[in-house]
Amino acid sequence: MAERHTLVPAVLFVLENPQGEVLLHLRQNTGFADGFWSLPGGHFEPNEHVLNVIKREAQEELGVAVEEEGIHFIGMHHIRRKDGLDGLNLYYKITKWQGTPSNTEPATCAGMHWFALNNLPENTFPEFFDVITPKPPHLCLAGTFQPRLGQPLAEKKV
Repeated sequence: MAERHTLVPAVLFVLENPQGEVLLHLRQNTGFADGFWSLPGGHFEPNEHVLNVIKREAQEELGVAVEEEGIHFIGMHHIRRKDGLDGLNLYYKITKWQGTPSNTEPATCAGMHWFALNNLPENTFPEFFDVITPKPPHLCLAGTFQPRLGQPLAEKKV
């Protein structure tokens, strides 16, 4: 019997420095969106809790320890993948972490840089503009509801 649900979940997170810049990394050698600036993050391991995914990926990709009380949900994005599976990206803003972010995965990350929101590179992964730039409190990405930090749930027509 075929599986009824096939979902590939991932978390991506926004780190913002005191100057209001966001940290992006330049993807390489991954087979997906190589050459684009991206938010740090990654996929779930089997039976892994979302907070553990964020903490693990922050340590693996950036070498920082995320503090759980500094993890804030900011949105989601439903993706129809070319392989027939559904993707679900969960976005979080990280406000508390220990350590200095560094490129701990140079094989898949060509570089990291802090960017001002009004000066993001043209080759930033397109969906991330809607997550990391100031927008109204509720947005829809790919026809899915996007709640914003500190806002009650509400529906917005696309």
